[in-house]
Amino acid sequence: MTKCKKKLRQFLLSNHAFDVGYHLCNDLESAVESKYPEIFEAKEALLSHGAEGALMSGSGSTVFGLFSDDDKALGAKHAIDQKKNWRLFLVDMIV
Repeated sequence: MTKCKKKLRQFLLSNHAFDVGYHLCNDLESAVESKYPEIFEAKEALLSHGAEGALMSGSGSTVFGLFSDDDKALGAKHAIDQKKNWRLFLVDMIV
């Protein structure tokens, strides 16, 4: 069983609230981060600008952050845009 499955299984079997920072999980991320430090850098940039959680998506083509409100997300996008030559997209999550 992967670390991610263990985290989610523990959550489903408990009465605890979903913690974005703890429960976001991608088992491949830890192996890829050492070879591509920009993944860690992107996550840290998002978290330091108010993201509730940040994670590498899939096999590493993107990194995303989850924000509690639009203003925080927009502020983070503008702040990070000023410092990095990254492609940033502000999107709404479909629930």
